[in-house]
Amino acid sequence: MHRKFLTKNCSVLLPDGLRVADIEASGQAISSIDSNISAGDPSSIIDAAGKYILPEFIEIHTNGIGGFDLTKGVHEPERDGFFSGEEVYVQGLDTAIRKYPSTGVSRVVLTQVRQFSIENRDSVRSRGKAGKSRHYNW
Repeated sequence: MHRKFLTKNCSVLLPDGLRVADIEASGQAISSIDSNISAGDPSSIIDAAGKYILPEFIEIHTNGIGGFDLTKGVHEPERDGFFSGEEVYVQGLDTAIRKYPSTGVSRVVLTQVRQFSIENRDSVRSRGKAGKSRHYNW
């Protein structure tokens, strides 16, 4: 069972602008954004008056994360360099795709990606839910 959280009175940045609202979340997903959500049975209630919340953060420029660089490959600290073989690169990209959500990022636009063979490019798309535009969502 997911824990429920209720954040009250926060300034929420939404596509139509900034407004004061309550946010209810279950687990890691927002279940409701509205005015005066009743407490129900949340695990935690947070009074966020005067605080700002951005429900979705899109990383529009990234070079990599978690030891992976989009242009250089996987960083190997023991040799102070990068390993960029195709299979290791795809594994590094997969690791990076799984790392972004832990930083609050919900979408990534990959600005530079090394050339893949057709097989590995399709593999990365299926693992990262990527579309042709290289926007990765989770």
